[in-house]
Parts: sequence; C-alpha cells; structure tokens
Amino acid sequence: RRITGRVPVAEMKHFFAKLFAQLRQLGCAIPAGVEIAYHTTVLACDHLEALADGDDAEMPSPIQIDFENGFNNINRAALQEAVEEHCPQLLRYNTLCYHGLGNLYAIEGGKVVATIQCNHGVWQGDSTGSHKYCLGMIKFFQKLASELRPHTTSGVPFSAIFDNVTLVPRRRHVLSVLDFILQEAPRDGQVPNLNKTAIWLRKGSLDSELAQELLQRGVKVSVHGLDRLLGAPVGGTDWLVRPNGHLVHITAQAIRLTERISTIKASTGW
Repeated sequence: RRITGRVPVAEMKHFFAKLFAQLRQLGCAIPAGVEIAYHTTVLACDHLEALADGDDAEMPSPIQIDFENGFNNINRAALQEAVEEHCPQLLRYNTLCYHGLGNLYAIEGGKVVATIQCNHGVWQGDSTGSHKYCLGMIKFFQKLASELRPHTTSGVPFSAIFDNVTLVPRRRHVLSVLDFILQEAPRDGQVPNLNKTAIWLRKGSLDSELAQELLQRGVKVSVHGLDRLLGAPVGGTDWLVRPNGHLVHITAQAIRLTERISTIKASTGW
C-alpha cells in the first residue's frame, strides 16, 4: 500500500497543491509551506498593528491551535465524501484502504500480542495519509474560511500545517474566533489540545479582562510572543533569546548533532 500510494502523490501533486492552497492548508503538497505559514503570521501581525494605530482593540493577537491526535481522529466518512467530490479517480483506492474496520496489530517478541480494531483516522506510513487528512478536513476549513473571511480587509488571516493552525485576529475578535473553533472542530472529529493552544496578546497585559477570560477557557496566554509548534516562533528579540527559549533549544540540538557526527567519525575512522 505504501508503494501504491506514491503513484497518486506524484501524479496529482499539482492538483493537491492548488486545492489545499485555496484552503490555506500549507502542510501538504506545497513547497516551503512551513515558511509560507510563518511569513503569513509575521506579516499579518505587522500589517494589523500598523492599521491599529494605537487602538488596543485593533491590535493583532495570534492564536495557535493544535488538534489532539489529528491524523488518528480524522472522520473517514468526511474523507470519503471529499474524495468523491474532489478527486473521484481515487475513490476505489480510498474505499479499498479505508472502508470498514481495520486492524492494528501490537507485536512483542515477534508475536502478535493484541489486535485492535479501528474505524477512524488515517494510517501512519500511508503515502497518501497527509493528503487524506487534508481532504477529510476540507469542510472544516471551508467553514473556517467562511467565518473568518481571510481575503477581506476586516477578515482574519490564517494558515495550517496539517493539524496545527495559526490565526491572526484583531484583539476584539479573539474570543469569538477561539470559541468558533472550540465548538466547530469537534464536529469534524478534531478536538483542540488546550495544552498546546496559545494566544499572544501583542503589547497587551496578562492582567486584562480578556487575558483572564482566555485563561478560564484553559488556553495559554503570552504578552511576549508565540512558540509555534511547527516552524519558527514569532515575537520580539527578548522572546526569541530568552532562557530555555527557541534559540537555546535549536543551539542545543545543533550541538548534539555535531557531537553525534564526531562520534561516528571517530568510530569509523573517517
């Protein structure tokens, strides 16, 4: 199945890129999608702050939302409907792969120790898995775009890397945007992970009424920046270079990688 799945991925890459770009789903079939999502967030923040002209209610307040086990919880009925509507040439293949119950086998010591039946989600390792996740989420992202009207001057820019969504509403819209996603996403099988949901009240205050309302909803609130789950964070220099922050983490990862390469060289005599 993995080998077979590579065929439509290769043959339909331009089709998928066009379809997903229209929905601002940049994680699949779109080259440099992570970078595009990052620049979308940064440029939207800068633009909205310039338009705000000191009005606190108009200031940008980016939201990052991660859907818990997004790939495992995608609605297969929604996936099948999307395949039938947008790429019917894959309908028979998708039906073969995802129609009815599937089995997940747990193996220990070379033996099957448990069999778990599954009737939702897409497989890890499926070459078309990420494409099918995005297809299964089409209706949700259509609703999101309709609600937020990202193409209008008063709308809310957003972008997604699979099940990680970053939005840039004005401060006066933060609660309504957040509540819309918290209410609508579960209807499409996607439950927001509040532990990974964060909001940056740019030039705001943690003592504000808005900050307290957001905290009551169980999300994280920052006034310095946003640690995005996929891609570079957004925020001021102090946020990026803070102790235990993004720069510290990537520096530590680079050091570990260099040390491992040195170890390999020493052991192989390179």
